[in-house]
Amino acid sequence: MKYLTVMLGMMFLSSLTLVASGEEIEPTWESMAAHYEVPEWFVDGKIGVWFHWGISSAADENRPNDGSHYGRRMYSPPPEGTADKDLGMSETLTKWHIEHYGPIEEFGYEDLIPFFKAEEWDPDALVKFIKDNGARFIMPVACHHDNFDMYDSFHPWNSVKMGPKRDTGQ
Repeated sequence: MKYLTVMLGMMFLSSLTLVASGEEIEPTWESMAAHYEVPEWFVDGKIGVWFHWGISSAADENRPNDGSHYGRRMYSPPPEGTADKDLGMSETLTKWHIEHYGPIEEFGYEDLIPFFKAEEWDPDALVKFIKDNGARFIMPVACHHDNFDMYDSFHPWNSVKMGPKRDTGQ
């Protein structure tokens, strides 16, 4: 029996277990639809946690709401003379970043990496907390929009070679 887990979408998590009874599943939607079974743990799971954690968490937690796109939004200098109330989310974050870290040409997103240490990262305690609160699955993001892998990957832009110096999936 073969199993394959498929993640669909960023906001909607759907997990399908594909079962092939001696036949190979083709990489098509039709083949997947003909051979899947929804796993029992997912049917019973009413709540789960999907979280984004990485370099941007090293910035001050009181920063303006940037969602999870700090590395993209921080490079949008506000037009000269624009009132704060007229700034968009990206311009507001860029202004905040410059006020806290200096010009983006001198302190860019990659300069936050040494501050991302994960010194309080305790995956066992996190799993226990989430399970104790009723969640049935946890989905951490292994690589976010900034292409910083949270595990030891083939390129140096990862949490084992930089920042925390550890695989955060363990």
